[in-house]
Amino acid sequence: MIKYNVEQTVREMHPLEKLRELNRLLFNGATRREIIENAVASDTGFKNYTGFGNAKQGINNGQYWPEKIFKKFDPETFKPIEKYKDAGITKFRYTEESRRIGFNLFSFSMPEDEADELLSFVEYYNKIDGLSDVFLQTTNTILDIIENHTSYKYSSRIDEIRSSSKPFMSVSIGEVFSKSGHLASKNLKTITPAITSKFKLVIPYEPFRKAKTINSYSPYHIVEYNSRWYLIAYNHNLDMVQTLALDRMIHDEIKEDKNTKFRDSNINFSEILEKTNGASIDWSNLDHVDLKIEVHEKLKDFFISKPLLSCQKNINNDNIFTYEGIIITLELKQKIRSYGSQLHVIEPLSLVNELKDDYEKSLKNYRIDYAKDLKIPSLEVYRSNFDSDIDFTTTVNELFNDASLKMIVSNFFNKKK
Repeated sequence: MIKYNVEQTVREMHPLEKLRELNRLLFNGATRREIIENAVASDTGFKNYTGFGNAKQGINNGQYWPEKIFKKFDPETFKPIEKYKDAGITKFRYTEESRRIGFNLFSFSMPEDEADELLSFVEYYNKIDGLSDVFLQTTNTILDIIENHTSYKYSSRIDEIRSSSKPFMSVSIGEVFSKSGHLASKNLKTITPAITSKFKLVIPYEPFRKAKTINSYSPYHIVEYNSRWYLIAYNHNLDMVQTLALDRMIHDEIKEDKNTKFRDSNINFSEILEKTNGASIDWSNLDHVDLKIEVHEKLKDFFISKPLLSCQKNINNDNIFTYEGIIITLELKQKIRSYGSQLHVIEPLSLVNELKDDYEKSLKNYRIDYAKDLKIPSLEVYRSNFDSDIDFTTTVNELFNDASLKMIVSNFFNKKK
């Protein structure tokens, strides 16, 4: 007869504690001796708890099963524990099918397919530099959950993720959290409950170069654009929907407003935000227009693969792109300007004229002012040949309307002096 070294503390363990330890051992795989000496205390206990050698009792006969397992599986056909060989040594463990479905006597057990998907998710994002500390804390929590609710087989993979080398991918989203997002993070925690539970907030707000305001708001929607967080809310003091930058709010002074009722809105904010770029929307005047642009041949494939807006259409596969029912914002105009001469707005006419005026003003900033920038003595002898000083100055400006030529000529005459 085999003798087992069972400590008194194991013999005196409560049956539930014996089951808990047996449950842990079966996840990792254990010999008969390990199960007896660490959990069930005797050979009879081994038979009664596992069901090996006992046709009526034990885990393999449906005893101790959680209710959710009973609803899905029949103890006559489903046997959670298997006997197997590990380097010639006989061991016992939960079967692959048991681990796959998340079989666990006590707490939630994660199915292996879910654990594999979550680990792949964490492994991928663990290689990206620029994600927020909050995001990284979440991935660490995911690892803890997987570690606590799966079999031992994932331990080495989890350890490798925790000790992996530096990230090799970078994203600009980090700016959201390291700059304005760092200031906005506290406000997010305060504002999100107000949105979900629909209660008003008194928000002290300090815009750039403007006086501080303290108004009551019904908050609706939070949006991030270009590394900055914004709140869309109804301003009860001004009777209008506004967009507020979270980093301009004074966090410690934000308070719940219990004096007046929350004002609901039927505006579909997500749908409208998809129709534009940025958050600078005039919510009191949602002017939807159709935008048509023409891009340089070099940009055609780029625009097809990366649309200016999600509603983009390119019907004839040419250089013309259309966008129906969009909203023109400051951010969208800036994005259009960023393509310079390689993008031409065809419609709407109002935007065409606005961009024309803007480009002309910009061009003036780079034109040479003869009187200020390029007064060349050698040219002064020709002033008398013109009808007026204005004609003379205009002609010289046009002649030297090139920044590089201006620099060359200026340097030449300065050296002669």
